[in-house]
Amino acid sequence: MGDFVHLNVHTAYSLLDGACRIDKLVKRAKELGQNALAITDNSALYGAIDFCDACAEHGIKPIIGCEVSIAEDSRRSPNRVYEPYRLTLLCEDTTGYKNLCRLITEQEPNGIDGGYVTDKECLERYGGGLLALSGAENGEIGSLLSDNRTDDALKAAEWYKKVFGGNFYLELSNHDTASEARLCTLLREFSKRTGIPVCPTNSVHYVEKSGSYAQRVLQCIGQNKRLSEPNSRALPTKEYYLKSAEEMSRFFTAEELALTGEIAARCNVELEFGVTKLPLFTKEGVSDNAEYFVRLCNKGAEKRYGTVTPEIQKRLDYELEIIKKMGFVDYFLIVWDFVRYAKTQDIPVGPGRGSGAGSLCAYCMGITDIDPLRFNLLFERFLNPERVSMPDFDIDFCNERRGEVIEYVRRRYGSDYVAQIVAFDTLKAKGAIRDAGRVMGIAAQKVNMAAKAVSSPFTTLAEELDRGELKRLYDTDREIKRLVDVARQIEGFPRHTTVHAAGVVITRDPVTKYVPLSYEDGALTTQYTMTALERLGLLKMDFLGLRNLTVIKKTCDLIKKIDPDFDIRKIDENDPEVYKMLGNGGTAGVFQFESAGITSVLSRLQPKSLEDLTAALALYRPGPMSSIPTYIENRHKKPEEIVYKHPLLKDILSVTYGCIVYQEQVMQICRVVGGYSYGRADLVRRAMSKKKHSAMERERSAFIYGTESNCGAVANGVPENVANEIFDEMAVFASYAFNKSHAAAYAAVAYQTAYLRRYYNLAYMAELISSIGDWTGKVNEYISDMVNGGARLLPPDINKSFYSFTVEDTAMRYGFAAVKNLGRGFVGAMIKERENGLFTSAADFAVRMADKDNNRRYMEALTYCGAFDVIEPNRRRVIMGLNALLDYASRECSRRESGQLDLFELDNETAEFTLPETDDFTRSKRLAMEKEYLGRYVSGHPADDFLDRAPENCMFIADAAMLNSGAEVSIMAMCLYERQHTSKNGGLMSYATFEDSSGAIEGVVFPKVYGRLERFTEGTVYSVRGKISLKDDKLSFYVDAAVPATRIPEGQRKILYVNLPSEEDSRLGSIRDMLMSCRGMSAARICFGSTRTVNPVSGLRGVRISTALIGRLKKLCGEENVKIGFLNRKQP
Repeated sequence: MGDFVHLNVHTAYSLLDGACRIDKLVKRAKELGQNALAITDNSALYGAIDFCDACAEHGIKPIIGCEVSIAEDSRRSPNRVYEPYRLTLLCEDTTGYKNLCRLITEQEPNGIDGGYVTDKECLERYGGGLLALSGAENGEIGSLLSDNRTDDALKAAEWYKKVFGGNFYLELSNHDTASEARLCTLLREFSKRTGIPVCPTNSVHYVEKSGSYAQRVLQCIGQNKRLSEPNSRALPTKEYYLKSAEEMSRFFTAEELALTGEIAARCNVELEFGVTKLPLFTKEGVSDNAEYFVRLCNKGAEKRYGTVTPEIQKRLDYELEIIKKMGFVDYFLIVWDFVRYAKTQDIPVGPGRGSGAGSLCAYCMGITDIDPLRFNLLFERFLNPERVSMPDFDIDFCNERRGEVIEYVRRRYGSDYVAQIVAFDTLKAKGAIRDAGRVMGIAAQKVNMAAKAVSSPFTTLAEELDRGELKRLYDTDREIKRLVDVARQIEGFPRHTTVHAAGVVITRDPVTKYVPLSYEDGALTTQYTMTALERLGLLKMDFLGLRNLTVIKKTCDLIKKIDPDFDIRKIDENDPEVYKMLGNGGTAGVFQFESAGITSVLSRLQPKSLEDLTAALALYRPGPMSSIPTYIENRHKKPEEIVYKHPLLKDILSVTYGCIVYQEQVMQICRVVGGYSYGRADLVRRAMSKKKHSAMERERSAFIYGTESNCGAVANGVPENVANEIFDEMAVFASYAFNKSHAAAYAAVAYQTAYLRRYYNLAYMAELISSIGDWTGKVNEYISDMVNGGARLLPPDINKSFYSFTVEDTAMRYGFAAVKNLGRGFVGAMIKERENGLFTSAADFAVRMADKDNNRRYMEALTYCGAFDVIEPNRRRVIMGLNALLDYASRECSRRESGQLDLFELDNETAEFTLPETDDFTRSKRLAMEKEYLGRYVSGHPADDFLDRAPENCMFIADAAMLNSGAEVSIMAMCLYERQHTSKNGGLMSYATFEDSSGAIEGVVFPKVYGRLERFTEGTVYSVRGKISLKDDKLSFYVDAAVPATRIPEGQRKILYVNLPSEEDSRLGSIRDMLMSCRGMSAARICFGSTRTVNPVSGLRGVRISTALIGRLKKLCGEENVKIGFLNRKQP
């Protein structure tokens, strides 16, 4: 291999320093006729596996290496003030690769540039199998020679020769700078004197010469600098690109260039892909893991089923045989062990996830809690005996205690054998624009304009430029065009590393034998991603944190205080009230079923069983969604009315009413109709999902006519044309059909959350809302749903609220977690102080909290959110007297600490402080502050003041959202914000969010309508008319007309009264159903004569009073018991 080879190459994984995308880099090297290429990123091997794959694809030999920084003293020196030297290391063989992994792992953070640093001690320990290039200008020898310290350079050279022997080279680099040209001369002379050969490189940081500017932008992003600022680390020329051999010959001789090929020929690292390297399971007293595994499964089967039937035993024995044959006994035992640990520590574990729920062994061992026999789940979907691949158990744990399980695994197998997995945060479209704009010095207003024009966090800039607002700006503004062009060059580059949310790797030998490690956020983490680790055959586990499991556990703990025998595992899975709630649209807070689209599906489906929920989850996704109407139509037919293409399909598809919904059904059809084994059927399913035409046609022939290994559909009595139709339908569905094992497991969790919502709504919603913290939009959604359902929401209370939301009798109390600017530590101190007695006044609070970091910010938050209302209803008094109050509290606290007052005197002194007399804030000001500090209005809503002006067909937003798509309706709501947008046809339109006391909805104003409307003003209440739209799982409101509410004449809001003798009256349910079916804006009350009480209708915000409704009510209750009155205008 005598041709020139690049041996110093920095890819995108030299984070925010290299600007080479690996695929383009390798492709360009091939175009230049180069047969080998190195990767030498800064202090890491993040991109090594991707690089090897790209090289294999293009027929180029990969050389794995790394550029490390070397401290003059120890790598652990805490006060380093000088730049470390650089050294390029290349792996000669597998020993070198393993040593490089260890060397990288033992690096220490370098305080100079935020990177990592090693030292000579590590190089001495791990130098075997590595080739070293001296680092050119930035290396130790180069730096010493440049400073005319030849004797010191000779000493350094002797040390490197001692460590690396004949594997050490003097690195020549010349990027067209005078200093490098001078150093090359010095190094050539030094080579003659020492006998150390010279090796030319070009420090590649971008693929083409034109990539220089983008690399500088990336570098400045990493350094938080502008391009206009002085930057000592900036590359001095535009010569740091992937050069051809001819371009390199400008600076180096043919003999020197040929040496790079010789070095490349010596580098032969063979990474082992696809060979499983499972860790060993050990347990005291267990000498035969296979026998122990069989015993666990059989005992578990007895516990699960009581009587183990021949059918159960046959399936269990079948799975046991395959698991043992494929060598995965230890894998199952490892998973069983940490799942068992979690359950014994009362850490919630999910019932299953993914295809693993299809294993009866896993169910019997307690790894999963979904019965695969009951749901007809297939083991081969999880572990295919005809395709050797790693099984993959993904386990859900309580998100708050997931770390305890990981820590157990670390203790169980040893910290050297367990590591978490790296992930990369990349520059997304919006972030690329903002970062590029900042370093380019473009005005913030213009950068914000371009960034806000990106319509989704999931789209690319190329997609955005095909349509919409960004395209308009790009076409009309030169500076934005320049900004976006640069942003496109850096989009998708890794910005920084992070820890994968769930991934953990467990190895048989120390992890560093296989992969390099680093510390990310305090966790020991692999430098290879999850997919790379799988390719290396390492055992990767997903320890997933599922917040809903935490919420279920905490809710159950609350319930058990009242009902100690309650057990969520023993609830009735066929409770009709739960399914009725879901069918009526009560899905807020129900796991996996919250979106408007799937709520609509449930309303049409009217589910009756877990099978219905499982199917709904599987169908509601791109692709299968087109089958939802057929599924629902068949669901409401009689079984004998459902038509199957052939009788053989009935037993397979009857559970889904004649529709193919699951991947497992595709496999069953292949087996029953085509005569396949389940293992072969899974291979066919995979081939179908990849849509390869030639493979599909081969499988069509095999399915219809058979092969040596299967009989074929025709042999099973299926007509050829019917077999073709069945195959076509399978082929369509296989590409997006869902895994039933996963859907069944998640349907079980969904049902538990639905059950808790139905029967323990306050406790469940309190825990659910507390679990999402400051996610204001979701908090508001849940609170609105509760209030709309008739629950009472109590405001924050200085003496009753806790950090989380809590239940008080039949109401839910706001938690301080939802209050802006309140820290958890301060809230904890406040609650602890409350144990010494409730707060009696604002002054009492200020004095008692003065030594607990109380400040103006906290006092304002507590005042504006209404927490002080119980002890000081006039919020303005507290705000106006706040400075004096805090000064007073500070003095009193000092006096108390100095012992000048006893507690009795302190109480008297506190009582003497009085707040200034003043009128309270206006209602609108109080509401505005509630909105700012709580994220929602609590004591009222600005739109409530205009309910008397609402037109007859007006509805609250929450009620309108329940209507079918296309329904016409009016709302009386406040505009929260508006965003203008350019349509595909170039017309100006807008998206405006409207809110009333029941919830919020996005209004879409198309160009034709927008042209005749005034722009919406944020904070203004409008009467808006339009149509409900449910498209692509998004609920919106197509606006036809809008007028500010202030322009509508004042009126009087109607109230409907219905009189009944008592609350036990049998007509009450019918009256409620009538009112709920006629939702509108008028109030409704039921008056009970026996108790002389007037009660609102639970769950009803307003009613539409019509002649038909009044007629039905009078017929049921009598004319004299139905009356219409009017509310005072200011009353909601």
